[in-house]
Amino acid sequence: MVKASRNLKVKGWQHCVAHATNLHLMTDSIPQVASIGAIIRKCKAIVTTLHFKCDLLEREVKNTNDETAARVLLQKVREVQEVEDCGIIEDGDEMAEGDVSASGSESEQSSAQHDERIKCVHRLQQEIPTRWNSCLAMMKSLLQMKKEVDNVLKLIGHYEKCLKGTEWAIIEELSHFLSPFQDFTDLVKTSVTSLSLIQLIRKEITDICKANPRDCEEVAVLKQVVQSSLDKRLPLNDSVILATLLDPSTKK
Repeated sequence: MVKASRNLKVKGWQHCVAHATNLHLMTDSIPQVASIGAIIRKCKAIVTTLHFKCDLLEREVKNTNDETAARVLLQKVREVQEVEDCGIIEDGDEMAEGDVSASGSESEQSSAQHDERIKCVHRLQQEIPTRWNSCLAMMKSLLQMKKEVDNVLKLIGHYEKCLKGTEWAIIEELSHFLSPFQDFTDLVKTSVTSLSLIQLIRKEITDICKANPRDCEEVAVLKQVVQSSLDKRLPLNDSVILATLLDPSTKK
């Protein structure tokens, strides 16, 4: 399409917005921050190494869930012991109804928290060069089984591939930063027209890239790079402005 537009001497042609987003992030931005690029390559190496180790990951997840269940059980035992110590009266009278209700509420809350902590086995996602969001999916899949991934890497002797605490923190912050771009990609994939959405997407990206004192150094640099390459991949030309004015959903 780019070549056809050039051959036809079309002025102000615009990439597919989804493809422009892919180029914006994976060509102009992420590779320009060396530390982030190195972490992503390390993530890819981990996924490749563990590709045929799903059984070990499943075992580690089961062990994690067993440990969680044991902690919850011990907590319930302590709660029952505390109730018995405080609620039993010398003459053998039963506990007050309010104490029983409170105990039941605490047990239900504890069970609910246990259910939230139960982990499922997630398939580790590998990055695909032509799909930027596969990089995001890869990082999220690793974060979901962070402890289990580290344990399996050590178990098979790949200590050098284990991520450090600071690297895990960067991955988590990077995933949080990139998540809105996934929403933009989903939006332009389902929308009938995407040219009129460019102004809104540009505004959202500008807001996302605002400096935050809590950002780590790597993400702060990435925000600057993403913002600086915005005009290159999503230019605000006459075609975009005209499309925005003619689209009933965006003209106001």
